[in-house]
Amino acid sequence: MSPADAAGPADVVVALDVGGTGMKCALVRPDGTTVHTERHPTDAGRGPDAVVETILDVAEGLAGKARADGRDPVALGIAVPGVVDEAAGVAVWSANVGFRDVPLRGLAEERLGLPHPQLGALPLELGQPTLLLLRLTQHALDGAVE
Repeated sequence: MSPADAAGPADVVVALDVGGTGMKCALVRPDGTTVHTERHPTDAGRGPDAVVETILDVAEGLAGKARADGRDPVALGIAVPGVVDEAAGVAVWSANVGFRDVPLRGLAEERLGLPHPQLGALPLELGQPTLLLLRLTQHALDGAVE
């Protein structure tokens, strides 16, 4: 049985695609259906600490929206530009947002309390953020639905 098959009817993954100027965000069902989208400025010029706070604020807001709509946020996926150590959950380097060894997965886990947050690098040269978010969603669900 796949994680999507085991998920409840109200389960959603909080998904963020972080760029240097903006974030594309969504609540995504395990079958890949998007149930809500929104965009937010990244304002990377404020520095990496401010960007991290913005990411966490937006993710927390999306999880709250999911709950207010009767949905259950079961996991979190964050795609960031640059080099990412996915196993450690660390944004190693990103020129776009100024990240240097940011333990984003741990910070998200601590702040949101969602199980199994996943962090991935956005392949800028490929321009495939939707595929990455779907992959992160699948990884998040693999951990959340056992």
